[in-house]
Amino acid sequence: MARLDLTFPSELPQVRAVAEEVKAFLSRQQVPKRIIQECELALVEACNNAVVHRISRNSPEVNVEVVCSETLVEVRVLDFNTPIPWPEEFKLPPIDAETGRGLFMIHSLVNELSYERKEGRNCLRFMKRLV
Repeated sequence: MARLDLTFPSELPQVRAVAEEVKAFLSRQQVPKRIIQECELALVEACNNAVVHRISRNSPEVNVEVVCSETLVEVRVLDFNTPIPWPEEFKLPPIDAETGRGLFMIHSLVNELSYERKEGRNCLRFMKRLV
């Protein structure tokens, strides 16, 4: 099992560099390219949401944890923001809505998606099976 832990300033330009580091890590673990791409898309959306929904300067950073085993990639995006409302089901918003597609997109890319508030932090967690 391999693990990668990253912390980055809660700023949108930082998300791309984090995504590149995660891609390189998954590639070193010999994760199939298609799964790397799906994890990258889900990660970028999760990190963008964490940065965009930052309420104050009291949330200066975002943590990303990636664990890779022979059968699974697990990603956690942790922030100190106000918790988001978690939907009972993931549906697309109305066509004229300007936001609200992120969780639907992440859910459609991964095998499992969850969210919890723990020790004053939010944790969006997703898993992608390799087999």
